Amino acid sequence: MNIPLTSNQFFRVFSRYNEAVWPAQIHLNLLALTVIVFIFRTRSWTDQAIAVILSTLWTWMPVAYHFAFFTSINLTTWGFGILFILGAIAFAYWSAFKSPSRAYAASGHRRPGNRT
Repeated sequence: MNIPLTSNQFFRVFSRYNEAVWPAQIHLNLLALTVIVFIFRTRSWTDQAIAVILSTLWTWMPVAYHFAFFTSINLTTWGFGILFILGAIAFAYWSAFKSPSRAYAASGHRRPGNRT
């Protein structure tokens, strides 16, 4: 399979992205860790908070990485970015109109933080 870019181009995009958004990576990782904490701490609002955080992270990737940096070496990245945005919309919809806790119950699985 021929990859339409070189490894040097690929790693240079990572480098440019990291230099441009520093120190946002710290905040993005803290948001991701917050999701993990919220999985185990069930409150009436944590399901929606998880979905909002995931929606935020999934919006960040196409806008700040795919569209701003990766498209400079590979135009198919626009497609990946659009898929990420659709994922962000799904998370936002889930947080506004669905209850993830009910989805866990319906699937027969128990949420890790749910002690009942």
